[in-house]
Amino acid sequence: TMDDYLRAVRGLAKLHHKAPDQLEQDDIRAWDDHLVELGLSPSTRQVYHSAVKFLFRRTLFRPEMVSCLVRPRVISKLPR
Repeated sequence: TMDDYLRAVRGLAKLHHKAPDQLEQDDIRAWDDHLVELGLSPSTRQVYHSAVKFLFRRTLFRPEMVSCLVRPRVISKLPR
């Protein structure tokens, strides 16, 4: 889990060429749109969202920054 969280935060910082503490809410929205464009599955996006939410809520004490992130919905298929 720790490696996944680090990968997510590094990807966010690399996309915008800024340190995570210098990012704005629009940067986080653009990053989320970028994840969708990459075609990542909803479950992978949930892990990335959790990582960024943890960073901003628990480490940087800026929970308002991630209020725009909505949990991606995982669609489960019914058995045949």
